[in-house]
Amino acid sequence: MNAGKNYNQPEVFVLVPSYNHAPFVEKCLKSIIKQTFSPKKLLVIDDGSQDGSPQTIEKVLNDCPFRTRFFD
Repeated sequence: MNAGKNYNQPEVFVLVPSYNHAPFVEKCLKSIIKQTFSPKKLLVIDDGSQDGSPQTIEKVLNDCPFRTRFFD
């Protein structure tokens, strides 16, 4: 056994697609943020939503404690 050996944790990247998901996207993103194992980076892609999704996404990502990138 390798007692005391420090193993690196895997790098996790999360991608969230969104299109007119304003009622759901905030809950989805907050769930990702609250996980005990944070991703290395969170990517969110919005495909031209017309329901306020981009504004909701930007609001949630402003409070995110790890790296994010938003494409709209």
